[in-house]
Amino acid sequence: MPERKQGGESYRNGLVYAKQLPDLPDYSNPATRETEKQLGPFNYDQEGIRNVDIEIVTRGPYELDNGAIYQG
Repeated sequence: MPERKQGGESYRNGLVYAKQLPDLPDYSNPATRETEKQLGPFNYDQEGIRNVDIEIVTRGPYELDNGAIYQG
């Protein structure tokens, strides 16, 4: 059965499996903040993977039914 979306929620087989979040949660801690201070922020370069024949679709952030956060 195909998934359907309604009001920021995604359903499959009548059950909610993902809820859209307004912002990506901040899970940083002192260790990650110190590492980012030393190395700088991580910037994912999508330019290297772009191809005129491929359409890149991004979603999220969403909280999945198992508590994981998805963005991509």
